[in-house]
Amino acid sequence: MDHEAIRYFRKTVAATHHTKNPDYSVFAIIFHIAKDNAMVMHLILALGGHEIEFRRNTIAARADDSGPESPLRHYCAGLRLVSEALEMQQRGQGDLEALCAAQYLMLMYEQKFGDSQGLGLANHLRGAAWVTTNHCKEIAASIVGGSGIGINAQPTALAGRRHGPGHRSILMARLLIWIALQDAAASSFGLGGQLNRALHQAMNSQEEAPWENFERLNLFSGPLYRMMWAHGYPQAELLDDIENHHVYGLLCACSQLRFMVADCSRLDDPHKQDHLAIVKNAIEHVGYLYNDLLQVAGGLSIETDNSHRLVANIRGIIPHYYAVILEFHRRHPNQMSPHRLQDAVQSIMDLAVQDYKHGGDESMVRVSWPLFVTAMITDKPQHQTWILGRLQSIGRFGKNYGRAAKFLAKMLEMQDILGRKVDYDDVLQSTGMETFVI
Repeated sequence: MDHEAIRYFRKTVAATHHTKNPDYSVFAIIFHIAKDNAMVMHLILALGGHEIEFRRNTIAARADDSGPESPLRHYCAGLRLVSEALEMQQRGQGDLEALCAAQYLMLMYEQKFGDSQGLGLANHLRGAAWVTTNHCKEIAASIVGGSGIGINAQPTALAGRRHGPGHRSILMARLLIWIALQDAAASSFGLGGQLNRALHQAMNSQEEAPWENFERLNLFSGPLYRMMWAHGYPQAELLDDIENHHVYGLLCACSQLRFMVADCSRLDDPHKQDHLAIVKNAIEHVGYLYNDLLQVAGGLSIETDNSHRLVANIRGIIPHYYAVILEFHRRHPNQMSPHRLQDAVQSIMDLAVQDYKHGGDESMVRVSWPLFVTAMITDKPQHQTWILGRLQSIGRFGKNYGRAAKFLAKMLEMQDILGRKVDYDDVLQSTGMETFVI
């Protein structure tokens, strides 16, 4: 079972969550760390093993399994080692990269299979925020500001234990980005936000927009793969990275816009309108900077398949920009024109239909949030029905997707009965339905 779980993590989990060649992805680097780190290996086995069982529809029968290969036992063992690693970090010891890799895996596990109230996910996000504040602050500041700890040493792909706690490894930057993406997603559902706020504070975001400093972090992490594998890195992969760097910059910007929209909603002060204007201007500015990608996405034909990775990424990432527009409207009506909303809905649907034709259910995992937001905004029953079907289908990849599908079905049923739109938060609170993050 353990060997099967490792293979599943390295191939299937990696391919479902990222279009990068699994043999040269962050998941491959995380597995490289796991070879010498029991904490990370336990969490890989937990994540891979649990998803295997879940997709085979045998998780209920195996939930109480106490055998040595039980995914739950691996998860509990990993959590214990994370607790020990946090204590070591407090003493200025340990492997910060391994700890952050473990935290990312825990967030993935909880996002897929966590409790129905999101308590585990929220706790791990708070823990990641604490690590960022106490152990990554100077690293992030030096990366963005170009000065500080580690500036006299050339950054390496993977620092491990060799360079000390303040060394600016490229992997650390990439892990911070990926954890921040998880935190931004959770913030849309009222569970996250602390980590991004901590990261913005570390990067001194008062002087520039949060997404601009986040882009600097992304730029710093750019050479990760070629530095990790050095001369063993294939030329085709190197060129592929360059080709896709711009579209991943948009994904990073979208995650920050998503966080900004959610964070603005929690504000209740006389300056809220000013904050709304800042968010709206940021959305418009990101659209201007990445207009070339938006234009290409609008001209894509359904006959063009996903074999070219940039095409798959355009279909999987561009919808997140339009979803931010819809989410901004959902939380703060009358900020966007009806034409802008209609264009956003249609763009998401066009790209999702194309992606589904060429990538199937696996590709829908990457656009699950844009589809969910679209279903809540659109008035077209055919769009809502199609989206509900896609969310129900990807429910086999994790509990939260199934919970989102059940919630959406309830929302659509209530709207049909009432003859009007209903508020997401009101339904969640009044019906007592399960919490989810997608």
